[in-house]
Amino acid sequence: MVWKCPVCKNENIYGRKCIDCGFDETRDYAAYPTVIPLEIQEKTEYERKVFPWEQLYRKGIECLKTGEFEDAEMYLRQAAEMGVAEAQTVMGVLLYGGAQENQKRAAGWLQKAAEQEVPEAEYYFARCCEKGEGVQKDLVMAVKYMRKAADHGWIPGIIACGDYYYHGVGVAINRGIAADYYRRGAQMGSTRAKCKLGCCYFHGEGMELDLGTAAYWFWQAANEDDREAQALIGMCFEFGYGVKKNLKEAEKWYSLAAEKGDEASKERLKKL
Repeated sequence: MVWKCPVCKNENIYGRKCIDCGFDETRDYAAYPTVIPLEIQEKTEYERKVFPWEQLYRKGIECLKTGEFEDAEMYLRQAAEMGVAEAQTVMGVLLYGGAQENQKRAAGWLQKAAEQEVPEAEYYFARCCEKGEGVQKDLVMAVKYMRKAADHGWIPGIIACGDYYYHGVGVAINRGIAADYYRRGAQMGSTRAKCKLGCCYFHGEGMELDLGTAAYWFWQAANEDDREAQALIGMCFEFGYGVKKNLKEAEKWYSLAAEKGDEASKERLKKL
């Protein structure tokens, strides 16, 4: 027997849960807050029923992918207001870095999601605190949430923690701890972390100076198309830092970096 959904009016042979709009006739919607009134022509007892939050979130993401941004914002905002951390994160990230009037909203959503331990939200909320975007600038709070993001394995958070310790942002400068974060990021496959770790080895910051290991990490990152690493491995080949001197290789890497706009590499090419 074909069942007709009372909400979207589509017919369904799979029982009493609509595969199109998500309405489930067996579910007790009275236990859920009314979020989106579903507009149907006939006035029925279902007129102000709502999608489950999962359906709201999924619909919002689908609208984002198809460029229906107003609908996406509506669905995601409603899911976020229901406490859905994933939706709060997406709302915050979409608003982050936008117009001034949106920064406070972005920080608000990101903080809510960060308090639910969403790594991406922890990272972006830390950035809000670091820069004073949407919240009062608070470097201690920035470090707190960035550490949380790093502890949850969020690679941008791991690299940012390394930068905090390297430059002394909200913490005392500690190049050893910075290098540990960069190493962790490098071992997880981060191209930027590989380049930064190479710099620590090259300058002997936070560890013993080791030009061979520095060149290894520069080479790894350079092969992953990192402009800075390409310039640095070019320098290593030009002067024989940690590798056998090879001007042909130096030219190759300088050229790749120069094509990406690295001015120092352009100058080095003129002198080879």
